[in-house]
Amino acid sequence: MGLSEVDDYRANLAMCRRMSDKSFDAEKRAWVDMAQSWRLLILCSEELSFEENIDAHVSLNPIVPRMEIAHKF
Repeated sequence: MGLSEVDDYRANLAMCRRMSDKSFDAEKRAWVDMAQSWRLLILCSEELSFEENIDAHVSLNPIVPRMEIAHKF
């Protein structure tokens, strides 16, 4: 079984952090910037997944208010 897209992002984030620990000055800044980009992709992907789960649940259970469902996740 392969890695999910978010797992790939996490692996890239970890690699960028390791490289930034080994680097200096401008090169270090570039690795830190790349790490931040991977982190944002992870957060966006997780947020989209969360929203998709809520939307799917709402469509199956239209009587339950959206905010009540959001507290379950």
